Amino acid sequence: MLGVLLAANKFNTPEGGFHPQDSELLRSLCQQANTSMEKCRLFIRLRSLLQGTQELNSERDMKTLIGSITVRAKELLNAERCTLFLLDNSGTELWSYVTDASKKSNEKSADTVIRVPLGQGIAGTVASTGEPFIVKDAYLDPVFDASMDKATGFRTRAVMCYPIIGDAGHVM
Repeated sequence: MLGVLLAANKFNTPEGGFHPQDSELLRSLCQQANTSMEKCRLFIRLRSLLQGTQELNSERDMKTLIGSITVRAKELLNAERCTLFLLDNSGTELWSYVTDASKKSNEKSADTVIRVPLGQGIAGTVASTGEPFIVKDAYLDPVFDASMDKATGFRTRAVMCYPIIGDAGHVM
């Protein structure tokens, strides 16, 4: 539910009462309002995505770029954490910086590089299959590898992971 639309005191009726057809009109207006508000929200998110894309395209430092992408993804998805993994030159593992660690002392710093073998865990599986992966409770899914949580001190719950496909059709 986005909210409510309240009408009070109909003009030109005794005691300001509404008719049954008014209820149908208000219901229809609420449906249209929902559609319009959803389109407006989508437009705002797309505009933010476009601004982010323009900023990202001007970045030339990989570490800064990874940080910018993860921050933008967190904002757009309202996510607690985002990590961008890249396939290494050998094509056998993914790597990333821990870019948005919280201030908890047990979490790794932003200078820490984390590595995941291709095919291992959710990120490694998505990189090897090229297929998106969504799970509501990571610890209940056999693909999830809790070692990343242990390494970073973070507690993963729900996960949504999509491949980044390069121009040649390969996962980057």
